[in-house]
Amino acid sequence: MAILDVDAAGGAKLADELGAAALFIETDITDDAQLQAAATQTAEQFGGIDYLVNLACSYIDEGADSPVTTGTRHWISIWSAP
Repeated sequence: MAILDVDAAGGAKLADELGAAALFIETDITDDAQLQAAATQTAEQFGGIDYLVNLACSYIDEGADSPVTTGTRHWISIWSAP
């Protein structure tokens, strides 16, 4: 299980409590490069990503109007069912 959070201390503590199967990656969800890096690291660590649960939100980036090629609207289009 990968845990992504901007709170380094809290995320590391949770991963420690969950044990060796947990990976913590300090990640700011408003930074698309950090999200991509975290997804890559998670996939490499666990051999892929089977499920994604998003419990994070932010209102300080450009939201759905972030750059189309790497931004939020691009991810929404990927994960949306046709």
